Amino acid sequence: MSRFALAPQWLAYLPPTTVTFRDQRARGWLERPEEAFAHFRERGVAEVVCEEKHMGSRAVIALCRTADAAKARFGVTGEETGAIWTRTGRTFLMIER
Repeated sequence: MSRFALAPQWLAYLPPTTVTFRDQRARGWLERPEEAFAHFRERGVAEVVCEEKHMGSRAVIALCRTADAAKARFGVTGEETGAIWTRTGRTFLMIER
């Protein structure tokens, strides 16, 4: 993160920049779907959303129904109800009602 990062209270998640599963590169693969699903299954994740990855910036979104919900969950002090940020924590958008 840098001085250009989003307010830290919003940063509930920063996605990894590389695959987090074991041993794929040793076999010449960056990532295998069955290993990715097994990784989540072993950790009790019941549902995984898979989407086609296009080149470009990845974004993470946190969205609350109300400013009060954002204050309770994320500790924000303004009227923001959500935020969109890059994998490095830089702001894409702040969402206000």
